[in-house]
Amino acid sequence: MGERWRRLDPLLPEPGVVAPGCDETFRTADGNGFAVCRHLVLPAGSLDKTWAAATEYVLTPRVAGPDVGAGLDELLSKWRDHVTRFPEAAAEDTAVRLRWPTRDTTGVRALRRHGLAPMAVIAARPAGRGITRGPTGAPGAEGGADAITVRRAGPADLTAAAAFQMDVIRYDEQFGVGRVRPATEALVREDLIKDLNRQPSWIWLAEDKRNGQPAGLLILQPPAQAGWVAPAAGLAPVAYLATMFVQPGERGAGVGAALVNQGHQAADETGAALTLLHYAQVNPLSGPFWSRMGYRPLWTQWGADPAAVLR
Repeated sequence: MGERWRRLDPLLPEPGVVAPGCDETFRTADGNGFAVCRHLVLPAGSLDKTWAAATEYVLTPRVAGPDVGAGLDELLSKWRDHVTRFPEAAAEDTAVRLRWPTRDTTGVRALRRHGLAPMAVIAARPAGRGITRGPTGAPGAEGGADAITVRRAGPADLTAAAAFQMDVIRYDEQFGVGRVRPATEALVREDLIKDLNRQPSWIWLAEDKRNGQPAGLLILQPPAQAGWVAPAAGLAPVAYLATMFVQPGERGAGVGAALVNQGHQAADETGAALTLLHYAQVNPLSGPFWSRMGYRPLWTQWGADPAAVLR
């Protein structure tokens, strides 16, 4: 399987050891595939619950052999039988999720047949790419780089940073990858206070020099903080671009490119081999923008909710 993944995409990791699942391992009849299911229940006070259902059934499949699609289809059928045994899987705040290599098209038909939809993408940008220029040809906003300034944010920027972060979550909510919960805003502020007090801060603000108003936000996790996502890639270390937001009235003028260039420069200086990020598959803005910024899809996260709709 590792050789097959390397042929498909050199940025994929080695398949590696799969952590134990809930209570059983699903196996294909021909012995060429297996999968484990983990039941994730997030506490009410977890910020992670902003990007997940309260209960998620997460499948990790490994399939090899001459017919990967058929093997995945068999594993998905066993997963369905397993998940639907639990009455709570029909509750509204539940979901089924799995991650599949984007370039492995052999599994798409089986995933769709079982009622799963592509929800999000993990995209990767190798280190060392040069400055990415905005639509105007200049690495800044309309009128050139002098129209805005990009600086590291600090504790005094909490209000602006929290407002932008909440705008991202509200926008992503319509695509099924974000959930504004009663505790979300307080948890976002608590998390930002910690990050804004780091020295140096890994949060950048773009400001319009004409009126001093914040125009955009970028949050990056350097390799020391991005270990949680590192197993998704075959190169190390990795940085993680957690948030990028530009005010609607400023979009298309190069503000996003200016922010991203600052983040990429900082990531490259840490020695990160890759920068990873997530975006919603059906977000009409994200895919084209991140492609221009040097990213390409590495994994696609497939899912359905509530969990009991798995076919």
